[in-house]
Amino acid sequence: MFKNYFAFTKSPALNFIIGLVISVGLLIGLGPLVVSFGKELPFSILSLVVLFNAIWWGWQIGFLSALIYIALGIAGLHIFPNYEFGIKHVFTITNCGYYFGFLAAALLAGYFAEIPRKKKMLNTLAIWFLGHALILLLGGLYIYRINPERAWAFVQLDLSAYAVKATAGLIITVAFLRFVEGRENFYKAS
Repeated sequence: MFKNYFAFTKSPALNFIIGLVISVGLLIGLGPLVVSFGKELPFSILSLVVLFNAIWWGWQIGFLSALIYIALGIAGLHIFPNYEFGIKHVFTITNCGYYFGFLAAALLAGYFAEIPRKKKMLNTLAIWFLGHALILLLGGLYIYRINPERAWAFVQLDLSAYAVKATAGLIITVAFLRFVEGRENFYKAS
């Protein structure tokens, strides 16, 4: 979506590299942040940033930036949620499926975001919720594979956080599209 409205240069290759650098920078800068509301389980905004990159820049940049982010974290940079790092962090029972989910969701959400549709608001809503549902599904399935008794408890804890992140992504995306296209054009095409 974003790449359709802004081009940094006339060169598509250079635009791709700039978009990739921005996306990886967002993941590195915002990936370690964790939000906590009261006594509830704290949640990372990482899935929001992964899907933001994929939906706004396309599936190629979204997937590649998530892959680079994971590789840098495994290599030793303290960029995972709560400033964690290393291969041990990625392959724990509660994390591994989610990291695979980030990659799959970046591919799928980015691909669907690139398909032009008339119902922009409904399409955007579906993409944000589909991406978060895929991350949650793969995370839950991995936990279920290792420990079936704990899987549903983790999914239930993450469900409300993912709904909040999907809604936030929808609001930000719709606000951006309305700003860029103008109110009349945005609703005319919706």
